[in-house]
Amino acid sequence: MSPFIPRKCVAKRHPAVLFEEGPLLPVLISIPEATARLRNETAQVSARALIDTGATTSCISASLAAQLSLTPVSRGKFRGAHGDAEIRNIYVVDFSFDKSGFWIRDCRAAEVDLQDTGIGMLVGRDLLRLAHLTYDGPTGEFTLEIPSQTHPSRAHEKLKAQSQVDSQSTQAPINRVERRRMEALARKKKKI
Repeated sequence: MSPFIPRKCVAKRHPAVLFEEGPLLPVLISIPEATARLRNETAQVSARALIDTGATTSCISASLAAQLSLTPVSRGKFRGAHGDAEIRNIYVVDFSFDKSGFWIRDCRAAEVDLQDTGIGMLVGRDLLRLAHLTYDGPTGEFTLEIPSQTHPSRAHEKLKAQSQVDSQSTQAPINRVERRRMEALARKKKKI
């Protein structure tokens, strides 16, 4: 009954595969909604996204950018893991992890050469700073929740859920913490 809908992706792989390939998720990448309205089309491509804690910025492969006919919104200087800093195109894309039920809109992604990797996107720390990532190596399971339940952008969901609980039950304390707070106030009043 709670309006709080987790925005999370859970994947389970063999622990050896997770170790070798890292946390990969199927992803659907599309042009932003505003661009789709202007073009009167909905260009989308399926790919694999690597959750990359080593990448400062999220990235999209040059081949996917070409398939989506993306237009750069700016350019920036980026340093890859194996080279000097280079000037790269920056695009804006929307994407959704397979079966997650939610879209991440207007994500800035730098163009990188991911040729021969089988990866179309890197999810970098620019997005991960808003997320909760759980990586369980022994079981091969990882969970990505964007934004995390504690991120300020989701406070309105908790307030809405709390107000629904408050309206349903005005007699009993909502939870253990609230009950303890009320008991402490009652003890304080007795001392006075």
